[in-house]
Amino acid sequence: DGIYLIAMKTGFEAYPNNFWVNNGFDNELIFQPGNGKINKLNKWQKLSDLGAAEHVSTEAIVVDYEKAWNVMKEETNKDDNSFSCVVPSWDSSARRAKIGAYILRNSNPNSYQRWLEYEIEKVIHRNSDERLVVINAWNEWAEGTMLEPSSHLGHSVLKRTAEVLAKHSSVKSNIDEFP
Repeated sequence: DGIYLIAMKTGFEAYPNNFWVNNGFDNELIFQPGNGKINKLNKWQKLSDLGAAEHVSTEAIVVDYEKAWNVMKEETNKDDNSFSCVVPSWDSSARRAKIGAYILRNSNPNSYQRWLEYEIEKVIHRNSDERLVVINAWNEWAEGTMLEPSSHLGHSVLKRTAEVLAKHSSVKSNIDEFP
């Protein structure tokens, strides 16, 4: 039935829910981790105070991953038709040196899997064309997040993703591959 337009809601705007839908878009995507609610979990800190080189003047919101995803997951609910975004990890200090970064500490594949599972459970009841959860990102090295296999985590993040998707798949080969 044509093009489906999705507006990305970030922490850089203060528009109410459905603002973009009411202004011509079909839906909204709640971008994570930058949509704003995790700002309330901690104050801005200088990275040099956290062990970075003294000349590093970057400030960041540093939050434990488990605590952060439990807040970010509440930015949408089952009655809200907007789309969610999940991140396996996050550290934007390399890219946002002058304007402030977000760092999710202690991220791990198991916590990421729980968050992805939670978000899929929220959309599974929707019409099939609105069952969308966005994973940010495949290989966003500058933001410290990736599904792509790495020397640090191997294939574990990608494997956890496949396990969650297989659990909800209607394709038998996907279910058989990751029981």
